[in-house]
Amino acid sequence: MPDCKSCSILNASCLTCNISKCFQCSTGFYPLNLTCVTCTLSQCTYCLTATVCAQCLNTSYVNSASVCAPCTDLPYCTLCNSNVTCLSCVNNSYAPDQTGACTICYQLSIECLQCSNYFTCTHCNTSFYVAGGGCFACASSISYCNLCSNSSFCSACQTGYFISSNTTCTFCGSIFPHCGICSSNASCTTCQLGYYPNNATSCFPCTLTGCVDCSSNTTCVQCQSGYYLTGSNTCQTCTAKHCINCPTSTSCLTCETDFILTGNSCICPTGYWEVTNVCTNVIGCVTAVKISGVSTCLFCNSLGYFIISGTTCKCKTGYQIINSVCTTVCGDGYFLGS
Repeated sequence: MPDCKSCSILNASCLTCNISKCFQCSTGFYPLNLTCVTCTLSQCTYCLTATVCAQCLNTSYVNSASVCAPCTDLPYCTLCNSNVTCLSCVNNSYAPDQTGACTICYQLSIECLQCSNYFTCTHCNTSFYVAGGGCFACASSISYCNLCSNSSFCSACQTGYFISSNTTCTFCGSIFPHCGICSSNASCTTCQLGYYPNNATSCFPCTLTGCVDCSSNTTCVQCQSGYYLTGSNTCQTCTAKHCINCPTSTSCLTCETDFILTGNSCICPTGYWEVTNVCTNVIGCVTAVKISGVSTCLFCNSLGYFIISGTTCKCKTGYQIINSVCTTVCGDGYFLGS
């Protein structure tokens, strides 16, 4: 009676066989006729043939070409299996979703910065706290709170408020009129725009001409539109007509609406001219104003035989416009009869 022989007779790495062929080899080998051949495919732990891998190391996966490709070829993935399923993603800013792809945490919640999986956020954006795997606004639990560890403890309030208890943010202006930033109910550190601190508890208005913001009653730090800050920290009017932003007395950066900057001067665009400080293209207009942002003529040059017609000017009967001047239709020495 024939006896059973070990497949290892064929090859030390052969696990299953018959008398003429090895069918399965140990890890790192593949069967080829009566023997087992070492798998030389990079990162492959189990190959079917010399060119076909069935299983890769956990830092690689089997791609469409049946060879091992690094997990990093999968977007944001650092660790994966051979089923093209990511097991770990980069920087905790991504987590594998139900399909095994790395999904950025903010798709779980736009305020989520880090997550342990697709359903659980572990770190939220500033002004939000983690609860039940989600992100919740500090201010939704504690009014005007900007930084909190949970729904009952605030560590920093929004600008213009201070912590008066662990669960209360108090408006600075309710303690110090015109205070913009305060550190406590005893100290105002920054006043609102247009005011300056006289001491730790008082904000006084800026009274310097043309000044928007000042650090004292003699020192301006920001001027109004149409003024520039001098070396002595006072405000002087822009000397260029219609200039609203001038760094010095002789230069202009920005002009009033409808005027264009040419060099350091503000002028009306081509086809327009200035009438009573307004750019207009109405021939014969002597008084123009802005109504709802639109240049509108109010009065025409009657001495030049112009009369108002709606918002424009036209020549009186018997006259016609020639070269921007009302000229008689009949010519000198004649008049238009009935």
